[in-house]
Amino acid sequence: MNYIRIDATNIDDFTSVLPARYFDGADICLGAYEEDGSVCGAISLSFDGIQYDIDWLYVVPQKRLAGVGTGLLREIRNITAELGNLPFRAQFDTEEDTGLYAFFLSVDDPDFTVDVEYSHDRYFLNTKDFIESFGGGDLLKLPRPRLFWRLDEKLKEQALTKAVEHLEITDIEKFEDSCEKTLCLAVSEGEKIVSFMLVQNTPSGDLSLTYLYAENQKALFGMLKAAAIETQENFKNRTVFFDAVTAEAEALAYKVLPGAMKHAIYEAEI
Repeated sequence: MNYIRIDATNIDDFTSVLPARYFDGADICLGAYEEDGSVCGAISLSFDGIQYDIDWLYVVPQKRLAGVGTGLLREIRNITAELGNLPFRAQFDTEEDTGLYAFFLSVDDPDFTVDVEYSHDRYFLNTKDFIESFGGGDLLKLPRPRLFWRLDEKLKEQALTKAVEHLEITDIEKFEDSCEKTLCLAVSEGEKIVSFMLVQNTPSGDLSLTYLYAENQKALFGMLKAAAIETQENFKNRTVFFDAVTAEAEALAYKVLPGAMKHAIYEAEI
């Protein structure tokens, strides 16, 4: 099996195994192919400053169970080792990504170990359910949210101080680029932020409600209702999800996203 870095010069050869969105947002992509040139698989990584996230790993069905996936992991670890031997992480939904779950459980390689364990619950809503969750009440009687990334620097810095440590953000500009700006909202009172939400576009095409902070229910409801209206108007075919990684977030998910589907998310660390 042969492996090659995927870049702008050869991406057209790998479009059958690597969707464009996983190439465009990636820091490193690697492809696998046979001697005759037939493409067998690909892997895509993004780097958050602390670790590498495996955003995409795919092997064509006829080559599965033949060591191609493990080979992609081994080769891309060799590439990243030149930049520092940092950990890899892959998160997957055990209800939808059963192939990945089985693959990571089966990896047996002397060069690295894979630990697979339950991580957290993820709540899903389509945009129709999102607007229905916040359809009641009069928006005019609620605090009016503002676009987060257009706040003055003092207010923005005040809010980001809360989010950066929790989210382990190391590159604010890169994080901002990944955000869906029209859905990142904030409510302020004078010179104080009382509520804000940060929503990111994910490589899979979903919308991740990445960070949510609120000091009172009215500010929270007004902000989420405004975001729901925006998704109904401009993001009709998208899915909104919320990761409940703490007990507080789990309780908030029940309150904020009533009726949402809940899936168990597992994590592989390599």
